[in-house]
Amino acid sequence: MEEQRKLRLLEYFDGKPEEFSIYQCLESKILVRFPEAEVKVQKSQIAFAKGKLSIR
Repeated sequence: MEEQRKLRLLEYFDGKPEEFSIYQCLESKILVRFPEAEVKVQKSQIAFAKGKLSIR
């Protein structure tokens, strides 16, 4: 599952290395603060969700 998320992230940020770098920094800070958060990579957005609470 983790490998699939990584592939989706690479596709999402294809050709945008600076944006991907910023995302990686943001993701690490969010997951430190909310370790139980789930990351959902979709076609037009990336969402961080924690149970019924959604952080977008």
